[in-house]
Amino acid sequence: MSELTLADADPVSAIIAWLQEYPEVADALGAPGRVSGIQEAPWPHLRLDHGPGGDLRELNWALAPEVTLEAYGDP
Repeated sequence: MSELTLADADPVSAIIAWLQEYPEVADALGAPGRVSGIQEAPWPHLRLDHGPGGDLRELNWALAPEVTLEAYGDP
């Protein structure tokens, strides 16, 4: 049996943690701490959320995890 990871249970949390580790992401957004799962200041901010995930082929729902990335500027 293979070992399960956080990404198997919640890909959004795994990607947020992964993006927060890279200084290039902080440089692109202007400072660290601008990647999360909610729309919040400081701006600009990158928000990750669960996407619609899956499709309906042959009347069977096939689950495929998707992650949505949204970039927010200063409102």
